[in-house]
Amino acid sequence: MTTARLFSAQGHPLLLLARRLEKVQALNLPDTLALSVDVTDRAALAAAVQEGEARFGPADALINNAGVMLLGDITRQDPDQWGRMLDVNVKGVLNGVHAVAAGSAHNVRVTTIAPGAVETELLGHTTDADIKTGYEAWKAEMGGKVLAAEDVANAIHYAYAQPDGVCVREIVLAATRQQA
Repeated sequence: MTTARLFSAQGHPLLLLARRLEKVQALNLPDTLALSVDVTDRAALAAAVQEGEARFGPADALINNAGVMLLGDITRQDPDQWGRMLDVNVKGVLNGVHAVAAGSAHNVRVTTIAPGAVETELLGHTTDADIKTGYEAWKAEMGGKVLAAEDVANAIHYAYAQPDGVCVREIVLAATRQQA
């Protein structure tokens, strides 16, 4: 959401896709089409991209950041959670690329943004209370400081804002005190 606000403030039209439509609609950003889409539904994702491109023109960028974080002890974790993470975090990314790739045959820049711990709602996906407690203790050891959503949004915008002939291939960022 922070990245959407930043790009909107720069004057970019946006196609925002989310399972929870009310969250992206609440942003109330100008020149934005918000649609409810599950990234694991390839056909629905492709249809949403087509609708966005019909309104705004060909996709100029894809910020492919849908994800779930179901942390757990592998010896006790429900294996269905692994499948859910693969479906959303891997297949969902591929579905997003597939949905926009048909219109992006040349001069495509691909950037991997690899953030460390970020203050988001992702920990809420984790069902293991011990894992959550351990994460919070780990964060406290770092002085309570992890990356803010703005830090990641700024990294994304930095990569995007480079001249067309420049591709920032990877940005790895973490809070200063994060060791691993």
